[in-house]
Amino acid sequence: MSQNRDFEVSPFGGLEPLDVVVLLVGTILALIPLIGLALNHSPLGITFSSALASLSLLPVALVLIAIVLRRHTKAEGLPRGRSGNRLRPVLYGIKAVVLRYANVVGPRLRHGVVWDFVNKLRKDPSGLEILGDGKQMRSYIHVSDAVEATMIAWMKNTNAFEVYNIASENWVTVNDVADEVVKAMGLGNVKRVYRPVLHGVGWLGDVKGIALSIDKLKASGFKPVTIVERPSD
Repeated sequence: MSQNRDFEVSPFGGLEPLDVVVLLVGTILALIPLIGLALNHSPLGITFSSALASLSLLPVALVLIAIVLRRHTKAEGLPRGRSGNRLRPVLYGIKAVVLRYANVVGPRLRHGVVWDFVNKLRKDPSGLEILGDGKQMRSYIHVSDAVEATMIAWMKNTNAFEVYNIASENWVTVNDVADEVVKAMGLGNVKRVYRPVLHGVGWLGDVKGIALSIDKLKASGFKPVTIVERPSD
Protein backbone atom coordinates (compact mmCIF):
# COMPACT_ATOMS: atom_id res chain seq x y z
CA MET A 1 0.00 0.00 0.00
CA SER A 2 1.45 3.31 -1.05
CA GLN A 3 1.31 6.19 1.41
CA ASN A 4 0.58 9.79 0.58
CA ARG A 5 3.62 11.97 1.20
CA ASP A 6 4.33 15.70 1.16
CA PHE A 7 4.05 17.21 -2.29
CA GLU A 8 7.17 18.28 -4.13
CA VAL A 9 7.71 22.03 -4.56
CA SER A 10 7.25 22.93 -8.22
CA PRO A 11 10.00 25.06 -9.81
CA PHE A 12 7.16 27.16 -11.25
CA GLY A 13 5.80 28.37 -7.93
CA GLY A 14 3.33 25.53 -7.50
CA LEU A 15 2.26 25.35 -11.16
CA GLU A 16 2.85 22.37 -13.41
CA PRO A 17 4.87 22.96 -16.62
CA LEU A 18 1.73 22.44 -18.73
CA ASP A 19 -0.08 25.10 -16.67
CA VAL A 20 2.78 27.53 -17.34
CA VAL A 21 2.60 26.88 -21.09
CA VAL A 22 -1.19 27.37 -21.12
CA LEU A 23 -0.87 30.63 -19.18
CA LEU A 24 1.87 31.86 -21.51
CA VAL A 25 -0.16 31.07 -24.64
CA GLY A 26 -3.28 32.63 -23.12
CA THR A 27 -1.39 35.79 -22.22
CA ILE A 28 0.03 36.06 -25.74
CA LEU A 29 -3.43 35.63 -27.30
CA ALA A 30 -4.84 38.28 -24.97
CA LEU A 31 -2.08 40.73 -25.91
CA ILE A 32 -2.36 40.27 -29.69
CA PRO A 33 -5.16 42.88 -30.08
CA LEU A 34 -3.10 45.39 -28.08
CA ILE A 35 -0.07 44.72 -30.26
CA GLY A 36 -2.18 45.30 -33.38
CA LEU A 37 -3.50 48.55 -31.93
CA ALA A 38 0.02 49.73 -31.07
CA LEU A 39 1.35 48.86 -34.54
CA ASN A 40 -1.57 50.62 -36.19
CA HIS A 41 -0.65 53.88 -34.44
CA SER A 42 3.10 53.48 -34.97
CA PRO A 43 5.22 54.48 -37.98
CA LEU A 44 5.71 50.80 -38.83
CA GLY A 45 2.02 50.16 -39.39
CA ILE A 46 0.44 46.70 -39.52
CA THR A 47 2.50 44.67 -41.96
CA PHE A 48 3.45 41.02 -42.08
CA SER A 49 7.05 41.73 -41.07
CA SER A 50 6.13 44.06 -38.18
CA ALA A 51 3.48 41.66 -36.86
CA LEU A 52 5.85 38.68 -37.12
CA ALA A 53 8.64 40.54 -35.33
CA SER A 54 6.31 41.70 -32.56
CA LEU A 55 4.82 38.25 -31.97
CA SER A 56 8.30 36.70 -31.97
CA LEU A 57 9.61 39.13 -29.36
CA LEU A 58 6.53 38.92 -27.10
CA PRO A 59 7.27 35.47 -25.55
CA VAL A 60 10.88 36.51 -24.95
CA ALA A 61 9.74 39.70 -23.23
CA LEU A 62 7.28 37.80 -21.03
CA VAL A 63 9.96 35.29 -19.99
CA LEU A 64 12.39 38.11 -19.15
CA ILE A 65 9.72 39.85 -17.06
CA ALA A 66 9.03 36.61 -15.21
CA ILE A 67 12.76 36.11 -14.49
CA VAL A 68 13.08 39.65 -13.15
CA LEU A 69 10.03 39.25 -10.93
CA ARG A 70 11.28 35.88 -9.66
CA ARG A 71 14.66 37.35 -8.74
CA HIS A 72 12.96 40.30 -7.07
CA THR A 73 10.89 37.90 -4.99
CA LYS A 74 14.04 36.08 -3.90
CA ALA A 75 15.80 39.34 -3.13
CA GLU A 76 12.93 40.51 -0.94
CA GLY A 77 12.95 37.17 0.86
CA LEU A 78 9.28 36.55 0.12
CA PRO A 79 8.20 32.92 0.67
CA ARG A 80 6.73 31.07 -2.30
CA GLY A 81 5.10 27.68 -2.93
CA ARG A 82 5.12 24.99 -0.24
CA SER A 83 7.95 26.69 1.66
CA GLY A 84 5.80 29.82 1.76
CA ASN A 85 2.98 27.85 3.35
CA ARG A 86 5.33 26.76 6.10
CA LEU A 87 6.90 30.18 6.67
CA ARG A 88 3.82 32.42 6.72
CA PRO A 89 2.46 31.07 10.03
CA VAL A 90 5.87 31.72 11.62
CA LEU A 91 6.23 35.19 10.10
CA TYR A 92 2.74 36.35 11.05
CA GLY A 93 2.33 34.52 14.35
CA ILE A 94 -0.57 32.28 13.33
CA LYS A 95 -1.16 28.55 13.52
CA ALA A 96 -1.92 26.69 10.29
CA VAL A 97 -2.99 23.09 9.81
CA VAL A 98 -3.29 21.50 6.36
CA LEU A 99 -5.65 18.52 6.13
CA ARG A 100 -5.77 15.96 3.32
CA TYR A 101 -9.14 14.23 3.40
CA ALA A 102 -9.93 10.81 2.02
CA ASN A 103 -13.34 10.22 0.39
CA VAL A 104 -15.83 11.33 3.04
CA VAL A 105 -19.03 9.26 3.22
CA GLY A 106 -22.11 9.37 5.42
CA PRO A 107 -25.69 10.70 5.62
CA ARG A 108 -26.89 13.17 2.95
CA LEU A 109 -24.08 12.16 0.59
CA ARG A 110 -24.63 13.77 -2.81
CA HIS A 111 -21.53 12.85 -4.77
CA GLY A 112 -18.85 10.19 -5.08
CA VAL A 113 -18.77 6.56 -6.13
CA VAL A 114 -21.23 5.30 -3.48
CA TRP A 115 -23.87 7.88 -4.42
CA ASP A 116 -23.21 7.17 -8.13
CA PHE A 117 -23.62 3.39 -7.74
CA VAL A 118 -26.81 3.70 -5.69
CA ASN A 119 -28.45 5.97 -8.25
CA LYS A 120 -27.39 3.83 -11.20
CA LEU A 121 -28.77 0.67 -9.59
CA ARG A 122 -32.04 2.40 -8.72
CA LYS A 123 -32.49 3.17 -12.41
CA ASP A 124 -31.35 -0.25 -13.61
CA PRO A 125 -30.99 -2.99 -10.95
CA SER A 126 -29.75 -5.48 -13.55
CA GLY A 127 -26.59 -3.69 -14.56
CA LEU A 128 -23.94 -1.36 -13.17
CA GLU A 129 -21.60 0.85 -15.18
CA ILE A 130 -18.22 1.30 -13.47
CA LEU A 131 -15.81 3.99 -14.63
CA GLY A 132 -12.38 2.35 -14.78
CA ASP A 133 -11.42 -1.28 -14.34
CA GLY A 134 -12.81 -1.49 -10.79
CA LYS A 135 -9.35 -2.01 -9.31
CA GLN A 136 -8.76 1.63 -8.38
CA MET A 137 -7.70 1.86 -4.75
CA ARG A 138 -9.30 4.44 -2.46
CA SER A 139 -9.23 5.57 1.17
CA TYR A 140 -12.54 6.43 2.84
CA ILE A 141 -13.69 7.95 6.11
CA HIS A 142 -17.10 8.45 7.73
CA VAL A 143 -18.15 12.08 8.14
CA SER A 144 -18.36 11.78 11.94
CA ASP A 145 -14.77 10.49 12.07
CA ALA A 146 -13.69 13.26 9.68
CA VAL A 147 -15.12 15.90 12.04
CA GLU A 148 -13.43 14.29 15.05
CA ALA A 149 -10.10 14.07 13.20
CA THR A 150 -10.33 17.72 12.16
CA MET A 151 -10.86 18.85 15.74
CA ILE A 152 -8.01 16.69 17.05
CA ALA A 153 -5.63 17.92 14.33
CA TRP A 154 -6.36 21.53 15.27
CA MET A 155 -6.48 21.21 19.05
CA LYS A 156 -3.60 18.76 19.58
CA ASN A 157 -1.15 20.36 17.15
CA THR A 158 1.43 22.57 18.87
CA ASN A 159 3.49 23.50 15.82
CA ALA A 160 3.04 26.66 13.77
CA PHE A 161 2.46 24.57 10.63
CA GLU A 162 1.53 20.90 10.28
CA VAL A 163 0.05 18.55 7.67
CA TYR A 164 -2.25 15.61 8.47
CA ASN A 165 -3.95 12.92 6.42
CA ILE A 166 -7.56 12.24 7.45
CA ALA A 167 -8.80 8.76 6.55
CA SER A 168 -9.66 5.38 7.98
CA GLU A 169 -6.95 2.82 8.62
CA ASN A 170 -7.71 0.67 5.56
CA TRP A 171 -8.43 1.12 1.88
CA VAL A 172 -10.73 -0.63 -0.57
CA THR A 173 -11.11 -0.93 -4.34
CA VAL A 174 -13.97 0.37 -6.45
CA ASN A 175 -15.07 -3.26 -6.96
CA ASP A 176 -15.25 -3.67 -3.17
CA VAL A 177 -17.50 -0.61 -2.98
CA ALA A 178 -19.71 -2.05 -5.72
CA ASP A 179 -19.99 -5.33 -3.79
CA GLU A 180 -21.13 -3.55 -0.64
CA VAL A 181 -23.65 -1.34 -2.47
CA VAL A 182 -25.19 -4.32 -4.29
CA LYS A 183 -25.36 -6.24 -1.01
CA ALA A 184 -26.90 -3.32 0.91
CA MET A 185 -29.57 -2.87 -1.77
CA GLY A 186 -30.43 -6.57 -1.68
CA LEU A 187 -29.69 -7.11 -5.36
CA GLY A 188 -28.26 -10.10 -7.18
CA ASN A 189 -26.93 -11.06 -10.60
CA VAL A 190 -25.89 -7.50 -11.37
CA LYS A 191 -23.90 -7.35 -14.59
CA ARG A 192 -20.95 -4.97 -14.39
CA VAL A 193 -19.83 -2.96 -17.38
CA TYR A 194 -16.37 -1.46 -17.01
CA ARG A 195 -15.28 1.73 -18.77
CA PRO A 196 -11.49 1.89 -18.30
CA VAL A 197 -9.32 4.70 -19.61
CA LEU A 198 -5.55 4.44 -20.14
CA HIS A 199 -4.16 2.18 -17.37
CA GLY A 200 -7.55 1.37 -15.86
CA VAL A 201 -8.62 4.71 -14.40
CA GLY A 202 -12.13 6.11 -14.77
CA TRP A 203 -11.31 9.32 -16.64
CA LEU A 204 -8.38 11.45 -17.71
CA GLY A 205 -6.82 12.87 -14.57
CA ASP A 206 -8.15 10.10 -12.33
CA VAL A 207 -5.71 8.40 -9.96
CA LYS A 208 -5.25 4.63 -9.89
CA GLY A 209 -4.50 4.36 -6.19
CA ILE A 210 -4.83 6.63 -3.15
CA ALA A 211 -4.07 5.15 0.27
CA LEU A 212 -3.49 7.70 3.02
CA SER A 213 -1.38 6.92 6.08
CA ILE A 214 -2.85 8.32 9.32
CA ASP A 215 0.01 7.35 11.65
CA LYS A 216 0.73 10.99 12.49
CA LEU A 217 -2.90 11.69 13.37
CA LYS A 218 -3.19 8.48 15.42
CA ALA A 219 -0.15 9.60 17.42
CA SER A 220 -2.22 12.68 18.38
CA GLY A 221 -5.00 10.49 19.75
CA PHE A 222 -7.27 9.95 16.75
CA LYS A 223 -8.91 6.56 16.32
CA PRO A 224 -11.60 6.02 13.66
CA VAL A 225 -14.88 4.70 15.08
CA THR A 226 -16.21 3.47 11.75
CA ILE A 227 -13.94 0.76 10.41
CA VAL A 228 -13.57 0.26 6.66
CA GLU A 229 -13.11 -3.49 6.34
CA ARG A 230 -11.01 -4.87 3.52
CA PRO A 231 -12.40 -8.02 1.90
CA SER A 232 -10.08 -11.01 2.10
CA ASP A 233 -8.04 -11.54 -1.05
